[in-house]
Amino acid sequence: MTAGDTEPPDNDSLAIFLGKLLQQRYNLFMQPTIANHIEIRKNRRGEPRAFVTGTRVRVQDIVTLYERHGKSGDGIVREYPHLSLAQVHTSLAYYFENQAEIQAALKPHREFAAAMKKRLNNSNPNMDAGSDSISS
Repeated sequence: MTAGDTEPPDNDSLAIFLGKLLQQRYNLFMQPTIANHIEIRKNRRGEPRAFVTGTRVRVQDIVTLYERHGKSGDGIVREYPHLSLAQVHTSLAYYFENQAEIQAALKPHREFAAAMKKRLNNSNPNMDAGSDSISS
């Protein structure tokens, strides 16, 4: 070997290189899709939030149905019939790329819901969350 020669890459280096190349290609093709379906707007408090373009549906609303209620993409479309399956999947893709941001936006809502549930249970310990107050 001469001084200008380099050793061929090992399999791990090649795999890392190919993985990065595929990620760049994926990002290159996905960015227009996300840009077409997701827009950042300010909510009522002036905080930037991701919305499905042309709707009042936030990405975090879709995430809540997906994570908390176990809804599939088709199930979410049934909840929001004005959305396309592509919009739902793009919203979830946006979420997985921006999880920390979306989770931070959801945190106060989840804390409020937990506090209300605790308050409800403490105010009427004989009533479980699944029963209604009329028939009890």
